[in-house]
Amino acid sequence: MKLKMRSFFKLIIIGTIFGILSCNTVPQTTEQKTAPTQKAVVKKEKKKQKITKLDPLLRYVTKLTVEQKVGQLLMPALQTSSGSWITTIQDGYDVLSTYNVGGFILYKGNIESAPQVQKLIYDLQSVAKIPLLFSIDLEGGKVNRLNRLSWGGFKDVPTAQIVGNANSTVMAKNLYSLLGAELRMLGITLNMAPVADVLSNPKNYLIGKRSFGTDVALVERMVTAAVEGFQQSGVGAVLKHFPGHGSTDKDSHVDRLSSKIGVEAFRVSLKPFLTGVRAGAAAVMVNHVQYPKVTKEKAPSSLSSLIINDILRTRMKFHGVVITDSMSMKGILKDFPTQKAVVMAAQAGADIILRPENVGRAYQSLLAAVKNGTISMEHLNASVVRIIGLKKALGIMDIDNDLQAKFVMRPDKLLNKGKKVTALVQAIRNAAKKKK
Repeated sequence: MKLKMRSFFKLIIIGTIFGILSCNTVPQTTEQKTAPTQKAVVKKEKKKQKITKLDPLLRYVTKLTVEQKVGQLLMPALQTSSGSWITTIQDGYDVLSTYNVGGFILYKGNIESAPQVQKLIYDLQSVAKIPLLFSIDLEGGKVNRLNRLSWGGFKDVPTAQIVGNANSTVMAKNLYSLLGAELRMLGITLNMAPVADVLSNPKNYLIGKRSFGTDVALVERMVTAAVEGFQQSGVGAVLKHFPGHGSTDKDSHVDRLSSKIGVEAFRVSLKPFLTGVRAGAAAVMVNHVQYPKVTKEKAPSSLSSLIINDILRTRMKFHGVVITDSMSMKGILKDFPTQKAVVMAAQAGADIILRPENVGRAYQSLLAAVKNGTISMEHLNASVVRIIGLKKALGIMDIDNDLQAKFVMRPDKLLNKGKKVTALVQAIRNAAKKKK
């Protein structure tokens, strides 16, 4: 009875958000009388991806051990157990061999030079049993983990606000394509950008200049340009921070966040994400913000099946990889310790757990949840299929006839595109000044 009532109320909430009778923001589906269960979502995902028993991707995933599958859900920072930043394979091998992680996110502490970063990535790839995703935050402005490099065009990447002010999708796409090409040369294949948040609260210092702007249509155009630019260079774009972080006035790195927006504002915040999904974004990052006036839940988005499965996957028809925002943020840890948070995130529909506070505890908690049935094997397989599918799509790996994974990406020559980037950045800055 309680389950039926919960499904009934979820249906009412979703109907209210999307305006069953009037809202055309998101494609409507009328065939479902109740909100889908987790099992139904997994079944639908498998159908959408045309997975059959003969599909080599599914056959490869089912061949993996439970420990290997669980490891694929984790994308920790590249640090030692004492917190030191890893810059060579000697320090990074232990994390990789112990937990079979699916990839790493790089920070400034991992970066010394372009040749060093490239060698670090390819050395780790050479010993990984399953090829790895290497990600980074390259938005522009202060959120740029590569601005210490003298190589390339990373030194002076403009903020999203400046790119938005220039209001040229051609220049935006070209900029992100050039930056994507340089990321790819280093071996980085996933960028935690673009920010698809509409800056609806002028007091929002966390997002601020990281947003393309306050106008929804402008943000939509720039998001599309960024997704297309990065991905035409072979780097997966990650839309963030779903379902929208532009309305908040605090920092989830240091505090729990609860947005006060209602249904109409929430619906507007979804628009750039829908546009990015339709542009083919490889992944979506889910934030740690609560939306009690909309969802009637106390759980943050990253732990909400309503947000991830019902809204993002079912209503917005996103079939790619879902990534949590960093699970080391105090905004999540204040209420949900690592052991609990990672399991709840996976249950809610997240595929990749980003930067857990303690990778060992996260791994053991997820493994225990799978073994005791809290996370079903069907659900785990569906997530791993999406992750491995992304690696294949990005050209990182292939699966041979014997169902063995092969790392197929090779180091490129470090061709410096810095002059082209610098010239384009200057043109964007000039255009932005003229628009003011």
